[in-house]
Amino acid sequence: MSRFTYLVGILPLVLGVSACDVTVQDQTPTQFTANNQLGMYPIKAEIARDTLVSPDAVIVTAFVNHQPLALEADRSATEWQALYPIRCHDSFTVQFRAAWTVEGLDSRYKLVPEKPQTVRVIEPPLVKDVKIDTSARSRKGWDGVVHYAFLTEPNTQISSIDIEPVSQQPADVEAARPISVTTSTPVSASCGMPVDITLLSKSPRAHADLVIHTNNPSVPQWRTEVEFAPEPSVRSARS
Repeated sequence: MSRFTYLVGILPLVLGVSACDVTVQDQTPTQFTANNQLGMYPIKAEIARDTLVSPDAVIVTAFVNHQPLALEADRSATEWQALYPIRCHDSFTVQFRAAWTVEGLDSRYKLVPEKPQTVRVIEPPLVKDVKIDTSARSRKGWDGVVHYAFLTEPNTQISSIDIEPVSQQPADVEAARPISVTTSTPVSASCGMPVDITLLSKSPRAHADLVIHTNNPSVPQWRTEVEFAPEPSVRSARS
């Protein structure tokens, strides 16, 4: 057999093998902001097929936290996606398995990425400032409440709560003195459930930072500026 005859015979086989691959691109975002109301996050991959691979010969499956998740393809069978439900966790892993067959050849598959990627679920910002109305007269002081809710841990412990001046300026230090925390610590906050921190001000005008310390890795510390002040009346607002 001549070299030319050999090349002519093997060339179609080589071209056939090289034209039957499937490329997978992970299109899942690397992080999401936690949303416990919906609690569903899009898992998505895009594929490109070589000429010898027909659209109906490919199946793409996601493995989320090592568990299979069925994906739906679009009409062109190039985009595969599904919604993954998860609550009260700060991350999950994603990997895709593409399996396909080519007529006359064995079935094939590949895992993308080689190691599952970690998708972060980010704790949304807690309340940054709270205004408490002190328009009503009071001899004992004015009560206030700051609401918190944590979404990325099954349970969050608020280990300590402090009142600190918003700055070290004498006026801010003095404005923080009338405010005290009336909630006892530790405080247990179940995932997604609001927890109230109660305050008391002995003055109708006061402001300070409410500082909480937690065992939640996403929010080890948080500062909320709290202002006690009478709300302007309708009459004064119009004048």
